[in-house]
Amino acid sequence: GLFSNKLRKSAGDVTFSNWKGVPVFKKRTREVRNPQTQAQMIQRAKMKALSGIGSIAIQAIRLGFAKLAKGKSEYNVFASRNMPEVTGFPDLTANVNYPNLQFSFGGLTGINGVTAPSVVGDDVTINWTAPNPGALDENDQVVLVAFRTNRAPAADTVPAIAKTDGAATATLPDVQAGDIIEVYAFARNPSTGNVSGTAYAGQVVA
Repeated sequence: GLFSNKLRKSAGDVTFSNWKGVPVFKKRTREVRNPQTQAQMIQRAKMKALSGIGSIAIQAIRLGFAKLAKGKSEYNVFASRNMPEVTGFPDLTANVNYPNLQFSFGGLTGINGVTAPSVVGDDVTINWTAPNPGALDENDQVVLVAFRTNRAPAADTVPAIAKTDGAATATLPDVQAGDIIEVYAFARNPSTGNVSGTAYAGQVVA
């Protein structure tokens, strides 16, 4: 039937498809409008900045927003939650409030005592207070994400560090003197997929 979840066809200017089990109907646009008002350009600048971060940190985003991605992608959740933290300009540049970026959202016990990151060679390391034996979060994991912001985009996500380890290291390619690296971490329960909020470990300059 017309509304079958398995329908993948086109009729005239209408295309029928399926996304995450939801029937989707799209109408082909034959006359493309491309408004370039100041407001439009500012919005595009914000989306461009978030897209750049999202593309290199997508593994962390998928883990951190899986529970909120209902009828939308994890990236869409990431972009929606972080849009207020980006200031866009008409020339398509943008300023990002890195300390406030979120790569996860949830009620799981967070990460305590996160230290400022250090960098040695290509390795970026943080430490935190490991939970005591028998603590509720003893079996949780830590997801670490680090990315470079000042030149060629690069990131590393380390997805499953035991919280009891108390330390984690991300490795970025070709770290050079003067590289600016932003570092974040959040807790995740591997059995339930529940996550904590995002802890900003800080910025480190190589």
